[in-house]
Amino acid sequence: MVTHHTPKEGEDLLHQSGNMQASKNSPDRLPKILSRHWEAQREDFEETMRIQEMVPTEAATLSVGGMVPMKDGAHQAKRMDSQTQGKQPRGPAG
Repeated sequence: MVTHHTPKEGEDLLHQSGNMQASKNSPDRLPKILSRHWEAQREDFEETMRIQEMVPTEAATLSVGGMVPMKDGAHQAKRMDSQTQGKQPRGPAG
């Protein structure tokens, strides 16, 4: 829910489902709180998940999320230009 909706939409969804009477701040805080616990044991959790994951033999591709540049944007030059101007590099150049 918190991945696909704004905190206000999450609050409305919880009220509509009748499962929980939470403010919009509760769904916003939950991932932040859980993240601390997840990161403390992330490697163990990920290993457990990998062991349990079954890839069908007929699968031709396994997709893993990540960011890939869509074009060569001269990242090094942009990064150096930002730094010489005293700016913090942002986006793909950062």
